[in-house]
Amino acid sequence: GSAVVATVQRCANYRSVNVPQLTGGLTYQEAGGQRTFFVTETVAGDASSTALATNQKVVFTLPLRSASLGVKDCLTADIVAVTPTGLPIRNSDVAAYSGSGESTLIGYTIDGLTLFGKTSSIDTDECGGATVGGVYRYYVSPERKTLINCFVAIPVAL
Repeated sequence: GSAVVATVQRCANYRSVNVPQLTGGLTYQEAGGQRTFFVTETVAGDASSTALATNQKVVFTLPLRSASLGVKDCLTADIVAVTPTGLPIRNSDVAAYSGSGESTLIGYTIDGLTLFGKTSSIDTDECGGATVGGVYRYYVSPERKTLINCFVAIPVAL
């Protein structure tokens, strides 16, 4: 297989971003068409109790998608995905993930799809993904200098 090598499609307002809430240590739940990332905080109980309570604070929410929407949306920022624990994944982080195989989930893109490790056996489209088993996934490619070139669904801002 081979990847379609295309140029990165950056929006006119493309920028490098710092998202302070993306520090890792998050968990997520999938429900209602969304993947919601949250931090669990331990808080003291009321005055009559010595028990500690936990509070789940939502940090951010991504759409939950399994198919391309048939659009090719430009990249607005250098963060294109997050790890399952909520760390940012920058589009230039190819070297950090090129040792992961195509069955390894790297993270979730901000347009709601999944990002998997390096593939040389799956033909990817110009954005960097392919539909496998009825599910669209982005893949790291040894032929690209970025993780993805564009989004196939509408991304959210972090």
